[in-house]
Amino acid sequence: MQLTGNTCFECLDGSLASEWAAIQKYFSFWHDCPIPANSTSLPTGFSTNSVSVREWTKLVQTLQDSELAGALRDYAKLENVPRHDAIGFLWQCEGDFIWAIEREHWHEHNPEVVGFILDYHASETTFLPAGLVAGSLSEFALIHSSHFMYRTFASATVSAPNSQAWLQEMTSSFSVVKHLGGIQIFENSGVIALISTDPFEPDSRHLKVAVRHAESLANCPDACLGVLKNGGSFAGYFGEDSFRGSPQAAPEKATNKGIQTKPFWKFW
Repeated sequence: MQLTGNTCFECLDGSLASEWAAIQKYFSFWHDCPIPANSTSLPTGFSTNSVSVREWTKLVQTLQDSELAGALRDYAKLENVPRHDAIGFLWQCEGDFIWAIEREHWHEHNPEVVGFILDYHASETTFLPAGLVAGSLSEFALIHSSHFMYRTFASATVSAPNSQAWLQEMTSSFSVVKHLGGIQIFENSGVIALISTDPFEPDSRHLKVAVRHAESLANCPDACLGVLKNGGSFAGYFGEDSFRGSPQAAPEKATNKGIQTKPFWKFW
């Protein structure tokens, strides 16, 4: 695979079509799952002309057909949320959280995403509103799947510094700098960094950094690598002792030889 020019989000121009085009490129490159261009059908009772609902459904069907549903981790299905006027599209594997779209917004082209959390004190299965989770379905598709990038050489999730100087350094260190909704996107060839806000902790920001192949590690700038020393969750090469505390570890140790089929996590 050619390792130059591998960026996915340079096509973003503020339009919804460009958002889903970029997401399709992202799933193809980062999750090994090309998304076909053909249209898709929705289950009976859930029909809509919503662009994002239809694109999400096509994405889910492709992942399931390719046995790559792990890119979303949780159970994707369209089903009414019990006792609420909302349609759930992703159900947490543990059964205690639902990502949904309120029915009044179902036909919008890029509806916002709300959550419902299990009421553990109720005598029967009951879900309570958990508020806004993402400003749009396209935004949710990107940020949720970024938590499960199992096919990368290295990845990490840490707190993003609250520093304008650091943000300017990030901007000058990446060839592609874009926004998709509330997500700030930084890309070099084979390297991606996403800054997003935790919907349940609006004062906190998270930085997700991923390196697709060992050969791409050189494209990960110091602005990212330096932040990783502050602690967080790490997988692949970023979790290895050869990297720990030393972002400038010997390049010869950064090879695909040490990649595991499933990531292991370390908390520093």
